[in-house]
Amino acid sequence: MNRRLSWLLLALFSVPALADFKGSVSFATDYVYRGYTKSRNNPVGLGNLEYEHEIGLYAGLWVAPVSFDDEYYDDRAHVEINPYLGWATKFAKNWKLDLAASRYLYDGNVFGQDSDYNELYGSLHYRDLLSARVAFAYDTYNRGAKTLAYELVGRYSPVDRLQLSAGVGFHQAGELAHYDYFFWNAGVTWYVNRYISVDLRYVDTKLPYYEHHEDEPENGSIYLQPLDDRFLFSLSVGF
Repeated sequence: MNRRLSWLLLALFSVPALADFKGSVSFATDYVYRGYTKSRNNPVGLGNLEYEHEIGLYAGLWVAPVSFDDEYYDDRAHVEINPYLGWATKFAKNWKLDLAASRYLYDGNVFGQDSDYNELYGSLHYRDLLSARVAFAYDTYNRGAKTLAYELVGRYSPVDRLQLSAGVGFHQAGELAHYDYFFWNAGVTWYVNRYISVDLRYVDTKLPYYEHHEDEPENGSIYLQPLDDRFLFSLSVGF
């Protein structure tokens, strides 16, 4: 891990023990991100640590292993660290607004190039039933590409400890991946107890056409490997 990632970890874990933290550790059969895989369809372990203040400010750190389709490059990235800072507030009776900014950091190159970048988010939540989110990055993967992602997620709990959910999204990634695409998912989450949850989810991605990458992409170009027509499983432990 390079020096800047080490300093980020040290800074976060050096906060006084009296701080009000929450976090989770998860095992998933794939690292899914907006309809594509960041782990080449391999299982991963993921972690998140977050501190939230009573006025609505929060800060956290997301850590995950990554494996892109760039195995023929030297100095490949193997770890993604995502520090973020946000503010959430309730308004009206059942609504909540959430604004956040994050930084994606990699311990190596992605497709032969340094790929750290920033992203901005805005979310609107209606109770625990419906969430809408917009995310914007102005230099995605450090390629000078602007991307926008729109997502809508619905949730319903027919009985205690069981939640049905589904989501649909659209990724305007033409400047990065040369195409825009839809992605969606549907699944069920079982909350075993206060700390443990199990999720089974169907995911699919609709590309305008399917690209075969039998040849190596040009130096610096990005290939996002889509997830199509499959089930994903995850187990999470929170604290």
